[in-house]
Amino acid sequence: MRPGTSLGWEEAFLRALQALANPALDVFFRAITELGGDLFWLTVIFACFALGRRRQALGLSALLVLNFYASYAIKYAVWRPRPLIEFQRTDLVSPRTGPSLPSTHAAEAAADLGYVAKEARDKRAYLACAALIVLVGLSRLYLGLHWPTDVLAGFGLGLSLLGLYSLGLEKRLMPRLVTLKALRSFRPCLALASLSAGVLAAILTPQAWGRPSTYIGGLIAGIFSGIALAGPAQARSLRNPGDLSRAVACVLLGLAGLADSCLIAPSVLQFVATALTGLWASWIGPETLWALGAR
Repeated sequence: MRPGTSLGWEEAFLRALQALANPALDVFFRAITELGGDLFWLTVIFACFALGRRRQALGLSALLVLNFYASYAIKYAVWRPRPLIEFQRTDLVSPRTGPSLPSTHAAEAAADLGYVAKEARDKRAYLACAALIVLVGLSRLYLGLHWPTDVLAGFGLGLSLLGLYSLGLEKRLMPRLVTLKALRSFRPCLALASLSAGVLAAILTPQAWGRPSTYIGGLIAGIFSGIALAGPAQARSLRNPGDLSRAVACVLLGLAGLADSCLIAPSVLQFVATALTGLWASWIGPETLWALGAR
């Protein structure tokens, strides 16, 4: 399909939705769309690590990686053009010209918010997460960055990956890895495997895929190596002022490291900086800050 092809009902849907535009909706949808972005979920992942919720941090990290590679592989295989610039709200977001289907934001929202709902095991959480998933999808349409079927495909992909992780990896593979990790002598082997996976990602990930390959590879290496090297997790409480302050410090330092690594051009240096940030968030930061607090 060539750029600018009319999509009938999809084009009409975008026009109808954008006809509702007003300053309040601009602010709302610009904020809500971040629930499908990697920065928001990395913040949540860093917070889970800081609070000792390592299993949840691992689940969200795995889903973030799976969604990134699956959605971009499909995007570049299908190569469906995005909506024309006349639809894109360039006053709110930067213009996009890459392939459109599926919506990565919709996929990440469906998978990660679905995982949050699964972990909460509460009807109200199910309803809230379902509503947020739909709103993220609508935000991509309101901003003119995707066609409706891009968003639907993203929802389908995200929920499929959530099912794959929950029923396959989490239930079958993770118990075996936990058993191996309990053997202290095996932890360096798992860390080395994580580092190798990160290096391969940095080498093989196409540069056009949304984020620099050295950034993606560094995060994979750092976060999963930290999980491999860390000792038993101890859950922390947000009601404890000391735990809360240390968790906030850990997350903020991790985000500062991410911001610094994004300023570095794609290179070995960026890989190292991002890997150290992931290692801080998943292992060094929580263990160091709580060790200092115990004195």
